[in-house]
Amino acid sequence: MRTFDKASLRAILADMDAAVAGVAEKHGVKISVGRATYEPHNATVKVELSTIGEEGEVHSREAMDYQKHASLFGLDPNSLGAKFAVRGELFAITGLKPRSPKFPVLARRNRDGQMMKFTADTVVRAINAEPRKAE
Repeated sequence: MRTFDKASLRAILADMDAAVAGVAEKHGVKISVGRATYEPHNATVKVELSTIGEEGEVHSREAMDYQKHASLFGLDPNSLGAKFAVRGELFAITGLKPRSPKFPVLARRNRDGQMMKFTADTVVRAINAEPRKAE
């Protein structure tokens, strides 16, 4: 390879993600290969390691931030992992990004596992709403 481009970096990141899976399992941690920046001859990749709790929950930075800062956004710090429904879809709270004031709450969509961002008000209303049918 003579230079990095978007396509080659995507392929490398996918290979890195697969390669660290064995290391993560061996050490009982979660390893996430994140975003990358690149120039033609060098690249920088974000790699995050998180411990895993006794019940299988990942102790990510966002999860820890949720427990620390949720009350500043009108959320219960103990509601990490709580399920809520928005537009007929079920989500579970996974963390908080306090430096993202518009959409600080992170949640995983139940249907396909995709991560989504929400306003704190949306999550508070959804958690406090009567239970409704969700996918």
